[in-house]
Amino acid sequence: MSPGADGQRGALGEVGRLAGLGLQFAVTVALCAAAGWWADGGLGTSPWLLIAGALIGAAAAFFQVCRALVSGGRPKDLKRGE
Repeated sequence: MSPGADGQRGALGEVGRLAGLGLQFAVTVALCAAAGWWADGGLGTSPWLLIAGALIGAAAAFFQVCRALVSGGRPKDLKRGE
């Protein structure tokens, strides 16, 4: 195996991890906004619960992304052993 192959594999793994984080962010916001939209329909409070759901989803997704980036993708048991 050539020396550059390991670097490419690592770079592609990092791209995949970051793409997964972006997808996770979008899905979290979309699901929370959809829950707010659904609740608005039942309670007649449009658009307030949609806005609240989107903001809560964005905050939760931001927290998840920050936590994943700070950990650097390392397993939890490795971080504790350091």
